[in-house]
Amino acid sequence: MKWELGQFALRVWVAVGTKMQHAARDDEGQGLVEYGLIIGLVAVVLVAALVTLTGGLKGIFGTITNALTPPSTGG
Repeated sequence: MKWELGQFALRVWVAVGTKMQHAARDDEGQGLVEYGLIIGLVAVVLVAALVTLTGGLKGIFGTITNALTPPSTGG
């Protein structure tokens, strides 16, 4: 899971970088470059947050699942 998120972040970063290089050649592309930087930063932050929260979320959902699972009667 972490590896897939890392690959996704890398792909986003490369795509944004490529778009920024093309847009930087135009004077009118300055706004697009700024938006690209913001989107790239948001993507990196989201991936970092997902990677960080993965363990905690598994624990929370595990607790919920255990609470909702009826106990066995042993019969």
